[in-house]
Parts: sequence; structure tokens; C-alpha cells
Amino acid sequence: MGKSTNKARKLTASSASKNSAKYQGSSSLDQLKPKLHIIVQTIAKLVAIGMECPLRKDVQSFSGNTKTEAGFTKNLGLLRKQGFVEFGAGKSLILTEKGSKYIGTVDPSSLTNESIQNDMKDMLKPKARNIFDALLDGKERNRVVIAKELNYDMNKLSGFEKDLSKMKTLGFLDFPTKKTVKLANKCFPLGSS
Repeated sequence: MGKSTNKARKLTASSASKNSAKYQGSSSLDQLKPKLHIIVQTIAKLVAIGMECPLRKDVQSFSGNTKTEAGFTKNLGLLRKQGFVEFGAGKSLILTEKGSKYIGTVDPSSLTNESIQNDMKDMLKPKARNIFDALLDGKERNRVVIAKELNYDMNKLSGFEKDLSKMKTLGFLDFPTKKTVKLANKCFPLGSS
């Protein structure tokens, strides 16, 4: 009887401790997990550069939450439940007053195309970063020419195609024709030069 009483006490203490931690985490502004913090911060940055209600897919790719749609959606649900974001029309996200207070003021002058593009490139492997750099002029380019410039094996372009596919999934590329590629407009949130 003594052992089962001890087990019951341990379970009760353990669950009370977990519930207390959950309660504290949801009520305190400084307790967001890193992935959740990055999502709120990304929304604040996009709002600061003029995207009043950024689209979920843009927040997902800019924040680096690209592994699974389900995981990102779950994180958005947690942020909504905690009052940091609201869901707007057309799959857009709205930063709440609580979310704004949490992040503080974002200086839009500190956000440049280059700084945003560097964040995007941080999500890519080195060769894909090179593709990104080759397209920074914003112009439509021939895929084969880019592959040659970047020293891809021309007999086996599967690596090049995989890099393009990953970048397309992130929303960084547009394919105007079957043979051409260019950076998507979202890679130039402050306009292209």
C-alpha cells in the first residue's frame, strides 16, 4: 500500500508541475518557444515593411517553418489561442496588440531587401544559395545557362532540379516558361531595382 501511495503522489506532483508550467507559459509574454517567437517576429517584420496582413504561406517560408504544413498550422493555432495572432480573410494573419507588445517596435529602415534575402538564403543549402544569388537581378534567366555558370554537372542535372524544386516550394522562384526561372516577387518585398 505504501508503494502505490508514493506512485500516486509522484504522478499528482508531476501533473501539477506540468499544469503549472503550462499556465505560466501561456500567461507570460516572455515565455514563447523559439519557433513561436520567430513566427510572431516574422509577422511583425512583414507588417513593418507594409504587408498589413501577410499570407500564412509567406510567414511560413520567411520564418523558416517549412518542414511540414501541419506543424506550422499547429504553431499558428497555439499563437492564436495565446492571443498573439488572429486569422484574417484569405489565409492572412493579423498581429494582435499582445503580439505587437511582445515583439516591440520594428524599425522598418532596418529591414532591407538584402536583409530579408539573407534570411531567405539561410534556409537554403550552399548550391541553392548560389542559384538565389545568380537571380538577384530579378530578371528571367535560362535554367541551363545558370546551371553551367554554377558548375553543375550538365550530364546529371538532378541536383540542380532538386535545388530549384526546394526553392519553388519555399515560394522563392517563378518559372515563366519551361526553360526559364526568376526570383519571385516576394524576394523583393520592398520592390526590385
